[in-house]
Amino acid sequence: MKINNKEFREWTADDLQVLLNNDAYRENNFIDYKVNFAPLIDKDKKREKQAEFRNDVCSFANADGGYIFFGIGESSGAASILAGISISNIDRFELDRRNELQAIRPTVPEVDFSFISIQDDKYVVVLHIQRGLYKPYITEEPEGQFHFYIRHGNKKQAMSYTEIRNGFLNAAMLSEDIKSFRKERLEEHITEMKKPFALVQVIPATFRSDYVPMYDMYREGKLDFDNLFNGMIRDRAVPNVDGVYFPDYSKLRDFEKL
Repeated sequence: MKINNKEFREWTADDLQVLLNNDAYRENNFIDYKVNFAPLIDKDKKREKQAEFRNDVCSFANADGGYIFFGIGESSGAASILAGISISNIDRFELDRRNELQAIRPTVPEVDFSFISIQDDKYVVVLHIQRGLYKPYITEEPEGQFHFYIRHGNKKQAMSYTEIRNGFLNAAMLSEDIKSFRKERLEEHITEMKKPFALVQVIPATFRSDYVPMYDMYREGKLDFDNLFNGMIRDRAVPNVDGVYFPDYSKLRDFEKL
């Protein structure tokens, strides 16, 4: 999502003004506004509010990802006020939140934090939750009671039996696809090579779900393979369609086939 043609990490307090009373940024599958951070406000129900926080994160990860804005009030789903939340130590705040998310299973989804100062010690805290790669994500609140939530429209809902089943089936299929991919590539090289060799298979976390145009990114200077491989290669590493090859300028082998 972009605001004022800026990416998540670039947003400022001025950019957030664009959200106010703007139907284009109304609460939906990808956006949620919360005027405060409940676990800090309702001390008597802190555990309950922490569980709600985890469920909110899971609901986005189990869907297509999205953004939670803490410190922005809403009216009928539209952002109405930049209230901000008081935070004395933003590093401590983020660490505490990440610790709270450790209770999510099977693993913590990828979550990025951005703290946008609006006045003195008040911030709008934006969480960017990535589309989950290991869904379905669940919480256990309290012990022995498991909860599956997914984002539908402008709210989180309990996942249906079909959604839960499909989530587990897709996870199993992903594992089998990766195993099959590794086996196929290995067998190709065993057939070709007549001497001992080492084969490194770099399988993107987004395998089967998203296409990452590595060559285009490399050409635009967004990937630095020399630094990525930390000097472990003797020649220039070049990405091809789905991996990396090392050109053989002697023309003895066509490494592009790798």
